[in-house]
Amino acid sequence: MKDISQGMFARSLAGHDAGKLYMIWRAEQDLLYLIDGKNRTIENPKKKKRKHVQVDYRTAPEITQIITAAISVRNEAVRKAIRCRDKGGDR
Repeated sequence: MKDISQGMFARSLAGHDAGKLYMIWRAEQDLLYLIDGKNRTIENPKKKKRKHVQVDYRTAPEITQIITAAISVRNEAVRKAIRCRDKGGDR
C-alpha cells in the first residue's frame, strides 16, 4: 500500500457523499480528514475511514508548493484544485 499524504485527492465511495471528490488534509491510522474548501473547510474537515474512499495518489501542484513553502493553505485554493481535477485536468 502506498503512503497517503496531505494534498492528495480522494473520492468518497460510501455515505451520502458517495462520488464526491475531496482533498486529503490529514491522515491518521485508519482515518482520513477530507476537505473540499466549501462545505468541508480546513477548519472543519470530514472524518472518513480509509476503506470508504478511493485515493488518487496525485496532488495539485499549486497545493504542493503551498504546503512545502509552509504557507497556510486557503479554502479558495482547495476549491480551485478540486474543480480542475474533477473536470479531468490530468496533472
